[in-house]
Amino acid sequence: MSTGNGTGARVAVVVPNWNGRHLLEECLDSLVSQSIPAQVIVVDNGSVDGSGSLVRSRYPGVRLLELDRNHGFTGAVNRGIELAGEDGADFVALLNNDARADVSWLERLLAAVEEHSEVGIATSKVLMTDGRHFDSAGNHYSVWGHPFPRGRGELDAGQYDERALVFGASGGASLYRMAMLAEIGVFDDDFFAYYEDDDLSFRAQLAGWKVMYEPTSLAHHRVAATSSKHPTLRRYHVTKNAFYLFHKNMPRRLYVRYLPRFGVGFLSLLAGIAKRGDFAALFPSLWRIAVTLGPLMSKRRSIQRTRVVSDAYVDSILYHGVPPTHRYPFVRPARSRPGPGR
Repeated sequence: MSTGNGTGARVAVVVPNWNGRHLLEECLDSLVSQSIPAQVIVVDNGSVDGSGSLVRSRYPGVRLLELDRNHGFTGAVNRGIELAGEDGADFVALLNNDARADVSWLERLLAAVEEHSEVGIATSKVLMTDGRHFDSAGNHYSVWGHPFPRGRGELDAGQYDERALVFGASGGASLYRMAMLAEIGVFDDDFFAYYEDDDLSFRAQLAGWKVMYEPTSLAHHRVAATSSKHPTLRRYHVTKNAFYLFHKNMPRRLYVRYLPRFGVGFLSLLAGIAKRGDFAALFPSLWRIAVTLGPLMSKRRSIQRTRVVSDAYVDSILYHGVPPTHRYPFVRPARSRPGPGR
């Protein structure tokens, strides 16, 4: 699993999959032709569409782990990270099954992390499949309680061509330092899917690690190729995870300062789901929050007890405007106070 780049670092790439046979070929073709070699691990969440057969027949060098059922994004990638660790990986990258990576995608991410010892996560420039518009250039996290992709929907005109420190990294196309994961933990299985990458990025920042956006590392993503087929499941997880993300990670003084804004944002989220009549997402998500509140607060205490950065630093990496992806009653969108990389 040597990268062949002269550093001796060992790298693995984990691809989570759930009934994505129609997506896997493009994704895996791009990974097996990377400019540096890496162990590719596909973790399949109990697919019934022949995904496993495709991997076994067409990609003999790819390691396949077939789970008994859908363990979500977090369950799949955590198992993949565990396997990578057992194989001695120093770094592990994640790539969505509905994404494809340019040939130097992994090499550029690895270089960004190895050049800066304080960087625990490097994230890619991710374009939509038209190759012209951004899916993400790193992630923002708003004081209104909603994370969102930096630059999403913008035409790529060179505005994100500079390497930058950002709040968070998309779990769909990023590289993680294994030493950092050993320190702060892997993805929180209670999230299952959605915002789990922002949660891990927040925990990394609180522990003193940095997140870097590397614009020369390029991937293309079919946005919502999987989630659009399961809107109720998405709304359920987004609702509970928005609550988890803020309450787990926000330092106490900032928690008090921004709790009213979070409340407005969260109530707006609930109102939007109710307006759609999706009560199959609304009520179960609120029930799940209620029954997991004790463990959530226990996680919060552990995270905040080991935090090494100041309130001022945390405040500096937050997005202070209304997220462009959301509209709240009685709140006028305003220009944001810049966060990192903005």
